[in-house]
Order: sequence, then structure tokens, then C-alpha cells
Amino acid sequence: MDAETELRAAAKRRAKSKEAFDRDDAEVRRLLVKWRAEGVGPSDMARWTGFTREWVAKIAPDPSRNATKKRVTRIIQKSATKAASAPTEIRVNGPSIGGAIEVKSTHRRD
Repeated sequence: MDAETELRAAAKRRAKSKEAFDRDDAEVRRLLVKWRAEGVGPSDMARWTGFTREWVAKIAPDPSRNATKKRVTRIIQKSATKAASAPTEIRVNGPSIGGAIEVKSTHRRD
């Protein structure tokens, strides 16, 4: 067998394997979403599939929770002693505990 024939055969087998993996992966994801909507918990599904609970929860989030997380924005005026400073915008991604907090100055220098 020469190099070209051997490489072509291996590439062909790889393409078939990838197609099968993608098809089966899509089916697993579809079933995770379906059964999560039926009330099956992510811990159980993780145990049955061998995935982590966090991964299952990411793929199939709890349908009873609001799908879109609300973003809270507050404008805080800095103290009068720092008159040159502009307001600071604080964004809190919530409602989860330990949500990310982004702080940035809205001060513009012209």
C-alpha cells in the first residue's frame, strides 16, 4: 500500500467517524433538553451519561427558571471630595449567587 492510498483511506474513515459522532452528540443533547423539560434533574442525567452535572445543566438549563438573566445597572455618584471624577457604572450579572461584577468608569476625557 502506498502513502496516498493509505492516507486517503484513513481520512475517509475519519470523516465517517466524525459524522457518526456529530449525529450521536446531537441526539444526546436533544434528549438532555427533552428530559430536563420533563423534570429530570441534571445530576441524574450526568450519572447516566458520564458527563459532569455542570455540563448537563449548561446544555439543558432548568426550563422553569427565567431563560434570560436580568442585568442590573446602577449609577453611583462619587463623593463630593472627588469632584473631578465622573459617575461609575456597576453592572451585576444576576440573579445567581457569585455573579460576575463589572465596574467601569464612565468618565470621558475630551
